[in-house]
Amino acid sequence: MAQASRPVPAADETRAALEDVSDPAARAVVLALLEIRDELRTMSERESRVEARLKQMNQYLGALANKP
Repeated sequence: MAQASRPVPAADETRAALEDVSDPAARAVVLALLEIRDELRTMSERESRVEARLKQMNQYLGALANKP
């Protein structure tokens, strides 16, 4: 039976990403990329909420414009 995938905690993701990296400079790059990915994910979620709100606003304004 297949199990539903759960979100992996950030600390576990970081440990896994750094597991095979021994060079300190490469580790810094990996950490920076993980942080950038997290920030992009946050921005995407925020953008989705703004987009939904704009769609609602557009529907509301369209209803007002079509009101007799």
